[in-house]
Amino acid sequence: RFTGTLRSCLGAACFTATPAGAAVDARIALLAPPSAVAAEVFRWYRALCPGKKPKIEWVETAHAPPYGYGKNHGYTRIVRLALPLTASVAAAAAGDAAATLRQHVRWHCRVSHVAAHTALLTLFADDFATPEARRLTAERLISFAGFKVSHDMLDAAEAAFAPVAASFAALRGAARDLAAPSESLDAALSNELKRTNVLRAWPC
Repeated sequence: RFTGTLRSCLGAACFTATPAGAAVDARIALLAPPSAVAAEVFRWYRALCPGKKPKIEWVETAHAPPYGYGKNHGYTRIVRLALPLTASVAAAAAGDAAATLRQHVRWHCRVSHVAAHTALLTLFADDFATPEARRLTAERLISFAGFKVSHDMLDAAEAAFAPVAASFAALRGAARDLAAPSESLDAALSNELKRTNVLRAWPC
């Protein structure tokens, strides 16, 4: 139910704006709550797009942008990594897992509201689960940044994936070891979805 609320905005109707005076063709935000997986995924993504044209400014951050068009938040496009909530909470290594889960749900709610207007691509763990899924994901990411995709680029993406795979494996272990009872996380998620009208309420 939660993952079904995580919106993307793709296509010609999605607003793309580069701030006036920027010395780049596009500013692309790479958004995720802090985790080693996010750092590796975004490092892998940036390496897929080494060309000089278009000129990209990558902005990797855990801060949700303010609601509105690109002229409000300064991003041409946004890529969001949405890990499974238990894994995301485990990566945060916070003391109160239920409170951390609520923060992550609200964070995703705010990012999804930005997707009402701004070009935004949401990625899930399943998008990296198999070589076939990774190839499709790499193609989508390269195209989303404005680059022309080639078979060599996709082959290079798979060849460079090992550090990302290792970070996913470590995170799965941390999620299994999460000390909080699953019932408390389930209750926190249910209450947060109810409070936000299944992430439709604004402000989140």
